[in-house]
Amino acid sequence: MNKRITLILLFVLVTASTMFGQAVKFTGTKDMVKVFKGDLVMIEADTAYIINKKRAMILNSQLDELQKVKVMYNSLTDEHSELLAIIKDAQKYLNKILKRLEKDGTITVNNLDTILTDFDRILADLKSNNKALTQTNNEMKQTIARLESNIKELKKEAKWIWWNGAADKLFALAGGIGIGILIGVLL
Repeated sequence: MNKRITLILLFVLVTASTMFGQAVKFTGTKDMVKVFKGDLVMIEADTAYIINKKRAMILNSQLDELQKVKVMYNSLTDEHSELLAIIKDAQKYLNKILKRLEKDGTITVNNLDTILTDFDRILADLKSNNKALTQTNNEMKQTIARLESNIKELKKEAKWIWWNGAADKLFALAGGIGIGILIGVLL
């Protein structure tokens, strides 16, 4: 008689807990669903990950930082491309000057001064571009190092989440087996 009353009470408690909690449906999309303690979660996807709010905030912060680094990397790449285009233009200009020098064997001293001034200006531009390229390369190396560090952190977090998920499943399995044994013993 006690076993029947216990089973009836257990059934009533389980039914009441599902009625008071909000039912949340989780499909296979990339949606994030916020659930609260006591909510009933229905998973209609192959896989679902559950993380607490604090860890989600940390991961989102790291993803935001990764996005900022990506934008910075793209900006540096654009600057690098622009500087490379300037250097190519300067090289074309130098080639034109060299061809003009080869054609004209009789260049006056005034023209030589102009050409030397152009060379000095081009040389100064090339030095400036080289310095800018060196700085851009250093910034890109730092950005890559930060990206690699963020990737390592994200991989660690993913492993930690996976192991915690596996541990939670084992505890749930052990609890289910325990309840099954308890019900078997009570019946």
